[in-house]
Amino acid sequence: MIEHYYDSFMGKVDLLSKVFIPVNDDNFHWYLIVIDFIQKDVVYLDSSPSDNRRENKMRSVKTLALYMETLLQHQSFYNYQRTPKPLVSRYTINIPQGLKIQNANSNDCGAWVIMWMVDEGSRLRIELDLAMNPTNILQEMVKQRAENWIKIFTGDEGQKRRQILCLLK
Repeated sequence: MIEHYYDSFMGKVDLLSKVFIPVNDDNFHWYLIVIDFIQKDVVYLDSSPSDNRRENKMRSVKTLALYMETLLQHQSFYNYQRTPKPLVSRYTINIPQGLKIQNANSNDCGAWVIMWMVDEGSRLRIELDLAMNPTNILQEMVKQRAENWIKIFTGDEGQKRRQILCLLK
């Protein structure tokens, strides 16, 4: 199972700065946990912080931090034997203040989580993964439009468009 997580979702810990963990709360709401290996903290991001669910959410944050620490004890996550293994359970839980929150009765918490995950170019990767997911009923339309755009932008006409765009910069 550990090899599955490594192969499917992560790289070597020596090279990671953050791990993003989207969390579904009782099949009703999404929030995000970010484990920051540089700052040594666990960041809790919630677009709909609720006092009546806060204790359960904090318990989940702590459980996931402990699970991540246990998972990262496995040597396959490291390039070097001597790399110190992170003690995520000792990291500070950081709850940023002043975050914008979603409107009452809205259901866009998943979009908020994706927005927070946008970091250092990951937005395109998230968009591609969502667009090309086999369960996406719009997958064929997305592929067709991408192919049309490539044809337009790479042919002779595309050369003219690129020249115009360069002049506009």
